[in-house]
Amino acid sequence: MKLNLNDTQVNLELAKEKLGIATKDLRRNEQLLKNGSISPTAIGAQQTIVLQLKQEVQSLTNRLETLPSQLDVQEARIIISQATVETQRRNLERAVIKLPFNARITGLSVEENQFVGQGALLFSAQTINKVLINAQFQLEQFRILARGFKDSTLLEEAFESGDSQALFSRLGLSAKVRIAGDNFITWDAKVERVSGNLDPASRTLGVIVSVDEPYKNIRPGIKPPLMQGMYTEVILFGNPKQYFVAPRDALHEKQVFLVDQNNQLKRIDIKSEAQGDMLLIENGLNVGDKIITSDLFPAVTGMKLQPTPDDAKQRQIVDWLEAQQ
Repeated sequence: MKLNLNDTQVNLELAKEKLGIATKDLRRNEQLLKNGSISPTAIGAQQTIVLQLKQEVQSLTNRLETLPSQLDVQEARIIISQATVETQRRNLERAVIKLPFNARITGLSVEENQFVGQGALLFSAQTINKVLINAQFQLEQFRILARGFKDSTLLEEAFESGDSQALFSRLGLSAKVRIAGDNFITWDAKVERVSGNLDPASRTLGVIVSVDEPYKNIRPGIKPPLMQGMYTEVILFGNPKQYFVAPRDALHEKQVFLVDQNNQLKRIDIKSEAQGDMLLIENGLNVGDKIITSDLFPAVTGMKLQPTPDDAKQRQIVDWLEAQQ
């Protein structure tokens, strides 16, 4: 800006000198016109030159008058920019990002020396102290557990409270997490809270469970850490309750078929709950009853039967019970 000011002053002086010369030439030409030595056309051309030079002088004069103000504005902007630079330098010195927990960086969104705007994502991190899992359960499955709660007021309090982990523990509700399709790799979990509404798509209830120290006791190739993105299964446990367990396909319209002491067919009504491929029978059976697991048609009460043990179904029940441990 200072160089521009100096250049303008020099240009103004030159313009004034050219205007003086052009004015002298105009006066001389006017005298020659009186003597008849030149034509009026030459006088007109010289007048045009004089007017152009007067306009140039006036333009440079106006510019010279405004340049000091512009110079002051630019100096003020420089001071502001310097102050901004100093402020940002101090902010950079204080810009130390620390996680309030131990974590593993799972994603990086910036590069070294890259400009990052306020509010931009820098990285993604997963805590290694605790993992939260939102498991979806059908309402009927949750009702089976809720029937075993001894104090219903605690359940109401658990739904209303923001921190309900201790209340669920008092209700006897616990959880276990395992890798989907693998019954041997498991983690003990705690029930943190229950969703306040049903999932609009699946109409299921969300139960959020937590696993503490998911990276603890890892064994390469045997027990991996519980990491984000893994497909897992969540098993909920309530207070122990006595049930008879039978294959689910043994149920026939709220009835099961038995073999009585005379090897005859007997139909009884039962109260049961479905749990996967199994049927949890609450009442209607006695110890020692023989349930018919094969299809019978027609199934007529009192018809004579020749029962044989179903080893495959027995093995299926034993495997299912072991998986629930």
